[in-house]
Amino acid sequence: MTAHWWTGVGGVVGVLGLFVGVLAWLAPAGDDEAPAVGKAGQQGQERWSSVKSLGNAPLDLDPVPPTTDTDRASGDVWVDTTEALTTDSALVSPSELSGVRKWRLTDAPSLDSCRSELRRPGEDEVSVKYGHFLCVRTSEDRVAVIAVDSVYQDDSGAAGSQLAITVYEK
Repeated sequence: MTAHWWTGVGGVVGVLGLFVGVLAWLAPAGDDEAPAVGKAGQQGQERWSSVKSLGNAPLDLDPVPPTTDTDRASGDVWVDTTEALTTDSALVSPSELSGVRKWRLTDAPSLDSCRSELRRPGEDEVSVKYGHFLCVRTSEDRVAVIAVDSVYQDDSGAAGSQLAITVYEK
């Protein structure tokens, strides 16, 4: 093999190396280099989101998952479904350490929208109709969005509600 042949091979290898280097530079970074947005535990990220059935009970939104407490004072909100079947809504009232505001628009509120709404004076109780939303500031200063998905009557005749709940990190 001659020197010209080796010069040609060296040129091809150099161009291929340059091509691979440019591709590696343009390729997206792996997960270890991705920004931290969306990782659990960060402010503004969902802490918990699901549907919960509830009727005439307190609801503590800070634990994961939220719990129904036997003590009304220890919950974040009290969900009263006594009139749910006749009014097609649930009556929600805050505990002493939390706050509630009814969302007046038809689309679901964003986290920032709820935060802004919760800066206004809280309401003593809010009637939330099927398909409407409620913003809640929990006793541990988290923001939650609650939607009444449905109201129902169980086998015993008691009224209840299906609530779509999203709780955000502090």
